[in-house]
Amino acid sequence: MVKLDDDLKISEGSYKTLFTLFPEPLYLWKKVNDNLVLIDSNDAGFYMTNGNIGKYMGITASNMYKNNPEILHDLHTCIDRKTSLCKKMHYEFKSIGKKKILLVYYTFIPPDLVLIYTLDKTAEERAERELRESQQLLDKILKASSVGIAYSINRKIIWANDSMAKLFGFNKEEQYKNKDTHILYPNEAEYERIGKLIYEQLSSRDMVELDAKLKKQDGTVFDGYIRVNFLNPSNPNKGLIVSIIDITERKEVESKLRESEEKFRLITEQSLVGICILQDNVYKYVNDQFLEIIGYSQEEIEQWKPGDFLMVVHPEFREYVKVQAEKKQRGFGDYEKHYEFKGIRKNGEVFWAEIYSQTVPYKGRTADLVSTIDITNRKYNELRLQESEKKYEKTYNRAEFYKDLFAHDINNILQNILSAGDLLKLYHHSPEYQHKVSGIIDILEFQVLRGANLVSNIRKLSLLDKKNYKLYLLSLKPLLQKAISHLKARFPSKQMEITLNHPNKDMKVYANEFLLDVFQNLLMNAVEFNDNLKICIEINVSKILDKKTQTQHVKVQFIDNARGIEEDRKEQIFQRSYSHKEKGKGMGLGLSLVKKIIDTYNATITVKNRIKKDYTQGSNFIICFPCNGS
Repeated sequence: MVKLDDDLKISEGSYKTLFTLFPEPLYLWKKVNDNLVLIDSNDAGFYMTNGNIGKYMGITASNMYKNNPEILHDLHTCIDRKTSLCKKMHYEFKSIGKKKILLVYYTFIPPDLVLIYTLDKTAEERAERELRESQQLLDKILKASSVGIAYSINRKIIWANDSMAKLFGFNKEEQYKNKDTHILYPNEAEYERIGKLIYEQLSSRDMVELDAKLKKQDGTVFDGYIRVNFLNPSNPNKGLIVSIIDITERKEVESKLRESEEKFRLITEQSLVGICILQDNVYKYVNDQFLEIIGYSQEEIEQWKPGDFLMVVHPEFREYVKVQAEKKQRGFGDYEKHYEFKGIRKNGEVFWAEIYSQTVPYKGRTADLVSTIDITNRKYNELRLQESEKKYEKTYNRAEFYKDLFAHDINNILQNILSAGDLLKLYHHSPEYQHKVSGIIDILEFQVLRGANLVSNIRKLSLLDKKNYKLYLLSLKPLLQKAISHLKARFPSKQMEITLNHPNKDMKVYANEFLLDVFQNLLMNAVEFNDNLKICIEINVSKILDKKTQTQHVKVQFIDNARGIEEDRKEQIFQRSYSHKEKGKGMGLGLSLVKKIIDTYNATITVKNRIKKDYTQGSNFIICFPCNGS
């Protein structure tokens, strides 16, 4: 008996433990008179109510569920009929302020207990609702999709969306449902080929993409793009999801594009013009003629990095070509379509190129299409022509210059001779003027001398223009003495005082035989344009240091008391194009010849006033020779 009591206690303890630890909420009601009273709840019930269930222990069902007659009815049905019930309901837990969907089990426990067991279905119901909504959304997407989508198992069509039916011309579901996919192909060979490819590739990847020939219900064959993947990769037996689009138009475009590219290739390969396509600062295409122009091979260009294309552009033009190329590659409109630039071949040879280029589409993006013509020979011919034109212009101007100056000076000489001749005739028959005849003869002799000197100067200027003469060291003193002697011989009747100041040391300069002409011309001008009874000329030779260059120079000064030169004419008298001559002020060809000769010596010549700020008191012609001749 004691053992039985112990067993009952053990059984009761086990029941209590099971009741308390049961994972779902349990509520125990006991019938008292005509009502039901809540007498117990497990831990899950405690947590379900956030610990508030303890407040309701001992409460009657009629009081707790006075606003929920359905629950009250179910409780009484269970106890009165001694049966079990199961109901799904929406229940608001006032203790926690939440509504939940519950699956409630009412279980009668003899003699007077009802156990309520509840399952919280809220999350499950929400998931099912979301799944239904998701399924509805998926159905809408599949119906609205322009892509044909089908589900197949063992190559049988289980389901297809409207786009798939429309694509193949199916009017009814019966035409394709549970039918073998053979009906989608034009022949057995294509059916077998595609099936083999799909299952071979799906064995190593999750998705397969391929092009195939497909057939509509009316027998029309078209090009299709097929994408296939497992519905459940972990269980291939669940079937395949197949997506199909009609790519017939795309195939036609691609075919035309290939034909166009082939025509382009044939034309460019036979072209005598270099053609290339530049994209991302890399040559995407070059023809043989372009390779010939730049001297590189196709293999070498393929190894170039972005920007290396500028290696074939001369540094002088590199920045300009870079800017133009970038504008065209990016599709900017403000670029130069046509220009010329200087390039460098692989062997370092410089060439000239003429460019015609513009922005074009290439493989879906903008690029620079460049046509290149090697114009090296044309450019060099143009340069030679320009040089020839310059030489012609120079020769023509020189001839015109000589002609004008010669005509002017000869005119003066002939006019002077004519006037002297008229006076000579007049004086010849008048004894009282006989003493003047010798002076007129002197004038005639001087004019003849002027003419001879003019012809000599023109000849020497012409020689200097045609030929480069070598320079060598010449002593100045003998040349100056010779020039002085020559001057005195020419003007024996003139009263002249010529002083030569020369250092004791021999002074030499790099010059040639024309230096004597320089000295003679300067001395002749000092006499010819001198109105004084006594002509004074001072020649000074010295060595000076140029403060700017810190180099030694030999300076030769010709200081006279002639008419002098106005300030505004000092810069012009050495210019060979200067032809403006006022009566009594001209310098003839002499100073043009002097300047030309001095330039060939890398020397300089300037003119200043003998007396500062008073040009009428004479001039000081200064020649500076570099000591080393450079």
